[in-house]
Amino acid sequence: FVQQSDGKVPTGLDLIHFKRFEKAVSHFGVEYLYAIEQAEQAITKFDSVPEAVACIELLHIGVRVIPHQCVGRYTVDLCLPDEKIVVEIDGSIYHANYDKEHRRDIALQNMLGDGWIIKHIPADAVTKNHQAFGKLMKKFIDDRRFELCKK
Repeated sequence: FVQQSDGKVPTGLDLIHFKRFEKAVSHFGVEYLYAIEQAEQAITKFDSVPEAVACIELLHIGVRVIPHQCVGRYTVDLCLPDEKIVVEIDGSIYHANYDKEHRRDIALQNMLGDGWIIKHIPADAVTKNHQAFGKLMKKFIDDRRFELCKK
């Protein structure tokens, strides 16, 4: 069980975040230790296991990630500021309220401005095969960096 730096076991809301993070960490091997340590600094910002898994995988492939970045009156799951990408990890709530989320995306796009991309990833795709998610995101990010360099 994850313990706080003072050796105490967390309680209340912190316990929920620690358990969620612990479940996310169970997806990874020892080669992810550095990425896990980086992600752990933002442990209270993950609303779901798939968000934490996605963050760890992105950190592992060398991407700067800001979890739960505020954009106007909205909060996005993961912001990749160097690549101008917002990653939204979509669970069943997103699919149940597609029209509402589409309007939110339009508002977010307007606030973010030109050059930003909002990328939606199904939560299951992240947790079922985080390495495939990482490979696909690495290719997408490499292409994005090339595109940004041309401007």
